[in-house]
Amino acid sequence: MEKRLRSDGDHFALLTSYTNDDDPVQTTVMLRARDEKAELPFRVLLEEVDTTAWTHTLREGGFPTFEAATLWWEAHWNGDKPQLPTASPATRATAVPGLPARPAPPRGPSR
Repeated sequence: MEKRLRSDGDHFALLTSYTNDDDPVQTTVMLRARDEKAELPFRVLLEEVDTTAWTHTLREGGFPTFEAATLWWEAHWNGDKPQLPTASPATRATAVPGLPARPAPPRGPSR
């Protein structure tokens, strides 16, 4: 998704963004498609950083109206934690390690 956002960056206009530096670190970005015929013209990007595991998750949600995107935004930052609606079938949450992960603990004997 990050690669697509870099290559399609001129297809969207930035409306607003907000970063909360408390743990967990979260950044939200609201975008509007420049194409008037876009099915879901309003997008919200949500990045969450786990400073303990050194990973980040980037999600994208699509909204048909500015009002719908704003309602999600306000609910999220008020602590309600609503699900971010999927922008497309190809969009899914992805955790990307920032540093090598610690090995998983050994598993006990199988039964």
